[in-house]
Amino acid sequence: MRTRIQGMLAALTSVAMCAALIPTPALAEALTATPNVNATTEQGTTTSGTDQSTSEQGVSGTSSSTFPDTTGQESSTGTDTSSSSQDSGSSSEQTPSTSGQDDASTSDATSADSQSSTSTDEQTQEPELAYAAHVQNIGWQANVSAGGVAGTTGRGLRVEALRLSLGNMTDGSSISVSAHVQNVGWQDWSSSADSENGYAQAGTTGKGLRVEAVKIKLDGPVASRYDVWYRVHVQDKGWMGWTKDGSMAGTTGMGKRVEAIQVTLVEKGADAPGSTSGSSETGTEQQAAVSYRAHVQNIGWQGWFSDGKTAGTTGMGLAVEALDVRLSGVEGAIQVNSHVQDLGWQGYRQTSDSNVSGTTGRSKRVEAIRAKLTGEAAQTHDLWYRVHVQNLGWLGWAKAGDDSSEGAIAGTTGCGLRVEAVQFKLTEKNAAAPGDTNRPYVSAPTVTYQAHVQNIGWQNWVGSGAVAGTTGRGLRVEALRVKASGVGQTGEVQVSAHVEGIGWQGWKSQGAVAGTVGQGRRVEAIRVRLTGSMAQTCDVWYRVHVQKLGWMGWTRNGGYAGTTGCAARVEAVQIVVRPRGSAAPGATWRSYTTDKGLFMADSDMYYRAQRYGSRTNWLLMVNYGACRVGVFNRSASGWNLYDYIVCSDGQYSTPTVHGVFTVGAKGYSFSGGDHTCYYYTQFHGNYLFHSVLYHRGTFGILDGRLGMHISQGCVRLNINKAKWIYDNIPTGTTVVVYN
Repeated sequence: MRTRIQGMLAALTSVAMCAALIPTPALAEALTATPNVNATTEQGTTTSGTDQSTSEQGVSGTSSSTFPDTTGQESSTGTDTSSSSQDSGSSSEQTPSTSGQDDASTSDATSADSQSSTSTDEQTQEPELAYAAHVQNIGWQANVSAGGVAGTTGRGLRVEALRLSLGNMTDGSSISVSAHVQNVGWQDWSSSADSENGYAQAGTTGKGLRVEAVKIKLDGPVASRYDVWYRVHVQDKGWMGWTKDGSMAGTTGMGKRVEAIQVTLVEKGADAPGSTSGSSETGTEQQAAVSYRAHVQNIGWQGWFSDGKTAGTTGMGLAVEALDVRLSGVEGAIQVNSHVQDLGWQGYRQTSDSNVSGTTGRSKRVEAIRAKLTGEAAQTHDLWYRVHVQNLGWLGWAKAGDDSSEGAIAGTTGCGLRVEAVQFKLTEKNAAAPGDTNRPYVSAPTVTYQAHVQNIGWQNWVGSGAVAGTTGRGLRVEALRVKASGVGQTGEVQVSAHVEGIGWQGWKSQGAVAGTVGQGRRVEAIRVRLTGSMAQTCDVWYRVHVQKLGWMGWTRNGGYAGTTGCAARVEAVQIVVRPRGSAAPGATWRSYTTDKGLFMADSDMYYRAQRYGSRTNWLLMVNYGACRVGVFNRSASGWNLYDYIVCSDGQYSTPTVHGVFTVGAKGYSFSGGDHTCYYYTQFHGNYLFHSVLYHRGTFGILDGRLGMHISQGCVRLNINKAKWIYDNIPTGTTVVVYN
């Protein structure tokens, strides 16, 4: 092209010089030449007839193209209607003239032709249309030329921006574009003439907003020779009809994305590239909305709710068992993940009539939910939700995640609490939450604890039912520390210890020492409790391992665990947190006792006593061989040892009667020979409990021996013990004498 222009300029200069020097008729004809004279091509050939401008590639004019309506791929017939063919009467530049004119005349005519050709090129520039689309998840695609498809089809991806250029136009020609953008509407016209890079650009990038419609027009000289035709491929509609010169292509008010576009230039007044039917459509735009319904215990599916309204119930104690949540008015979907009783997290589900989140027909409560907002909706909106929970009421608002993030949890886990109602709310992206976002989720507290053990010191922290302390080593627990933490929880865990020589200490909070360190004192019993919302949602269960007794039963929420009054050491502890009201971790029998009999050397007496009944709340056991009387009182768990008394019973020649008897008559004293006995209590015939022997009629001891087989069959006791039985053991009480 540069060679051609230089040739034209040389010819023009030659003509001008000749005009100044030789004013011949031939020169005059050249100066007034019309476009009907022969023009010299870049390849050095001449073409007769009407002058046709030739492109740099040797093709002139505008091609008439046909574009498919279904595939969206560029397809052009490429038939050039103005390609040059050599005129049979023309001569090459190297062929001598045969016209009879002298060389000067021939030169003058050629110069005139060159001047005419150069003038035409400067006034009529051919546009080189190029355009590209910025596509969701792809970005800017490569440029395509006239009729090419910019964007995608069949992939559900939105066009987010569009740019167009006519190439290097120096005659004032330009192309302009305007886009109707989601949440923005029609943008101002953008012209290639106003941009530094020669492109007109419309739409947005980096905002995730769809282009919904476009308008394209030509300005300047090119607009008098060409129409710009264009059509768009629209979500759910496919290729729409062709339109031109600033008319709308696409949809507005329908929330539908443009997915691809084709643009071409057609000679002014020529036919459209294809069907022009249905090039645009305007509707009333549906607002983005979330709708939801709940399946409720004893009720079933309720109706649909939206925009923050309450689905489910409050104040009725009924569980939400399943949810169906749907999105409308914007491309995308809502996925819900429910934490269900006994099942845990189910996984995200896009709900429908046949695919709900939760369960139906299984009587299982939903305990927590989380959600995701996907697709285009995640770029333009936020989804919020909150739940009404048993014992806690409405929790804070939680925000949904998206394709790359988890949704926040709303509800509880580990607490065994039912969701009773739900609310969902859709807001514009990054708008304020619908309400308080404090504590949308509550988890069961995690309890950890450690024991300070005789000869060992502080052990490592353990938790969730692990053993703190030792078993089988005879080592006392001397102190205990307990801590608790839970998401969304208020309150703390507290512990109190009953310590040898001190008794019950006060409550120690959140890691403080209960018991003593460095004093060699045994812990004999403990109490543990939760406060605040921890106490509302969970029970704290615990048990202790006690010398000689082993593991005692489980107790909870401040109950006594261990022993008092028995001088027995705690050797190990277990603590676990469970949902409030749920079953104990194990047996609860005898978590605490004051029964000294459990620790007496005569363990046979204790366990033998548990086999017998009594018409009163007392039971007397006499171990003839050991010379001991056991006094037992009734408790919920059986007979507890109240007192264990040394006695003297019958000598071998006059043994104490063996068997099961009941308490009968009582008296202050009786005398025989040289002695008097005080405070007698009959249990069989002449067999009595009474004091040791005193000199007759006095309180001077005649025979005060105890722990021996020396009586005539009665059971002798210290006078104070005899009086206690006389005063406190009622008639009808069972007495068991055994060896």
